[in-house]
Amino acid sequence: MTDTAPRSHELPLLAEIFEKLRRGHHLCAFDGALFRALVDHQHAFTTLFAGLGFDLIAHRRDFFYFHAKGKPSDSASRMALFVMILVEDLSNRGQDVEQTLLSEPFDVIELPHLSSERHTRIMNEAGVHDSDDIERVVALLERFGFARRTGRSVFSFRPPVCRFLDLCLEVLDDEEAQA
Repeated sequence: MTDTAPRSHELPLLAEIFEKLRRGHHLCAFDGALFRALVDHQHAFTTLFAGLGFDLIAHRRDFFYFHAKGKPSDSASRMALFVMILVEDLSNRGQDVEQTLLSEPFDVIELPHLSSERHTRIMNEAGVHDSDDIERVVALLERFGFARRTGRSVFSFRPPVCRFLDLCLEVLDDEEAQA
């Protein structure tokens, strides 16, 4: 029996995939050839990256990322709070949160993040004070592969946003368990 897995120097798009993942980007079907290479050679990439000290995660919702060790960065915390407030708002309006997040475009001008005293206070604590700061959070979401711009102030989420959705569900489960 011969091993047909490619050697590390034969892995397609290795340098580009490694660089994106190393910088915290999440790769999904929207990333075309990069995602396809990971899907087609998942075991080889996982083994290679593990040898380099990186833990490649293949999320059940069809995206890849490196598992970061340690405390989340301020940027990660801002992105998480941003998504949590949006999830809360969608839920309060009776919308199917996951379906809406993954299928609807969002206009920065219409976001709930600075529309109530409570949300404004939460965002201010995270260093987000105005619409320019909201735009910077959306740019972070885009940079890390959670969102993509579809217009000047309009964006859509990509499947990796489900990492934050999973976090929201964990928080809710913890709150229910403590109640």
